Amino acid sequence: MNAGYNYVSEFSVSKLSRCYDRLPAFIPDLDSFILSSKALLTDILSTSLINRGLIVSNRVKEILEKCLLPEHAFFPIGLYYKNERIENYFWFHLISDFVDNIDFEKSTFYLKDYNIDEAITINSEVELRKIMKTKSITANIKSDNVVLKNKINFDLFKIGTFDINIYISDKLKNVFNEQQITGIQILPSQLY
Repeated sequence: MNAGYNYVSEFSVSKLSRCYDRLPAFIPDLDSFILSSKALLTDILSTSLINRGLIVSNRVKEILEKCLLPEHAFFPIGLYYKNERIENYFWFHLISDFVDNIDFEKSTFYLKDYNIDEAITINSEVELRKIMKTKSITANIKSDNVVLKNKINFDLFKIGTFDINIYISDKLKNVFNEQQITGIQILPSQLY
């Protein structure tokens, strides 16, 4: 963010990052994103400040507006690149948590930390959330395969909680490829 950005403001990006289960009840102050001069200006940009969505170009926004999506919102942002303000970029804020749709008996999990990489058994959403509350700040719960009870019919979604991946439908993948959307790497999913 620009020098002098007010991170403690009631409209700051730090307050937006806390809106993981609902859309914010305020218009966030997002007029200060700085893209490194060494970075490429692409259609999709990630940010470590907020992990609930992406920075997207107007082209991507127009594509997503035609898709079937979970609860979401687009907020205009100020994006600065090489000391120039770049117009027509948006924060795409996504509310998406499908942990309750995981078939825990058929899914596999492991705990990954500095020197730990061990398989763990998780039998329910309640158990997953309990483990996540008690793990160290550096530990992460990962999965090689997540099996769902029911198919998720959105064109773009996140499982939520422990899985930071964004999943997209074949339809959306094809549109992104046809439109030559930049800043995204589409990989096959281990989601069943």
